[in-house]
Amino acid sequence: MRGRSLSLVVGCASAGIVLLVPTESSALAAGQQRDATYGPAETLSAPGRMSTQPQQNSELLPEAEHIFRQAAEDFRAGRTAEALARLKEGLKAHPDNPPMLHLAGLIAASRGENQAAQLYLERAVQIWPDHPVYWVNLGIFYMRLSRIPEAERALRRSVAASPNPPAYNLLGLIRLDQNAGEEAVGLLKKSVDLTRDDVRSWYYLGLAHQSLAQNDSALSCYQQALRLVPRDFYTNLQLGKLFVKRGQ
Repeated sequence: MRGRSLSLVVGCASAGIVLLVPTESSALAAGQQRDATYGPAETLSAPGRMSTQPQQNSELLPEAEHIFRQAAEDFRAGRTAEALARLKEGLKAHPDNPPMLHLAGLIAASRGENQAAQLYLERAVQIWPDHPVYWVNLGIFYMRLSRIPEAERALRRSVAASPNPPAYNLLGLIRLDQNAGEEAVGLLKKSVDLTRDDVRSWYYLGLAHQSLAQNDSALSCYQQALRLVPRDFYTNLQLGKLFVKRGQ
């Protein structure tokens, strides 16, 4: 299980750094975030979802708002060099703007500019330390560099700011890779408890149960995942392997 779970950690981290990219600065400033699990413009303040209580006013000024939106549009269109250059210029006038710093960090990371990415991402959480998504993406960045202790600290800061499924999933996968199956189950159950409609959370919980040879519990998790997304490739694959192992 160890090799497979490590690849899952890397894969999840690579996806997460895209899934959690902010797409609207107004949403960031208002304590809202967009994730692939949620609908457009949905406020993540319901039970189990991310919410932020910033300690300072992080509303973007009109000029910064314009720069941010244009950079986000460039990034979504694949124009990463233009997006990063736009943000760098904007940060000269607004050096302590968390949404711009965070987006600059994500873009730099996507371009393999890890030193710059780290500076931007770490600066964003320093200015806005209660923002759970900023901590999740910093944790993902560390995971991609195999800096697991630093990643875990960042992810725990995320759940301390606001308990959320992405952070619990990643923490659980770290424990799974470390062959700490019981701890992995505990963390992944917290994710499932927060969001009952996330296929990934059920799938990872199934893997954790299977690592402990708790095959009935694993089967139940995989089946729940497929009730949500019947054609999910990885869940179907793992469920098939489990049936083969059970002689079915």
